Amino acid sequence: MKQTKLNKQDLILMLVFLTIAAISYVWIEKALKTDGEYAMITVQGGLYETLNLHQDAKIFIVEGDFENVFCIKDGMAFMERANCPDQLCVKHKPISKNGESIICLPNKVVVEMKSNDAKEYDH
Repeated sequence: MKQTKLNKQDLILMLVFLTIAAISYVWIEKALKTDGEYAMITVQGGLYETLNLHQDAKIFIVEGDFENVFCIKDGMAFMERANCPDQLCVKHKPISKNGESIICLPNKVVVEMKSNDAKEYDH
């Protein structure tokens, strides 16, 4: 079986295509991500509260022994505090774009950004 080697032009061509693909991916992701308008909070699968993303708020979510403190400040939503052991929801970066979410799995709390004019597409 004959083995072919890549020459310099082949490598440059592959690099150009990979660069175009990366730039296209970033541009498409940015173009399709719209700003969220409201935060939908669900606890144990049921709707807990819906909050306007343009109004600062602090919500205390208490269900049995589970406690979470969810905040909206300057159009950004984040989990300020939780009594879950792993603290992943608290460490999560603030969110503001349609479709983004913060999930506290141990406490079964899901916060998802929604928009009235959301574009439907797969991530």
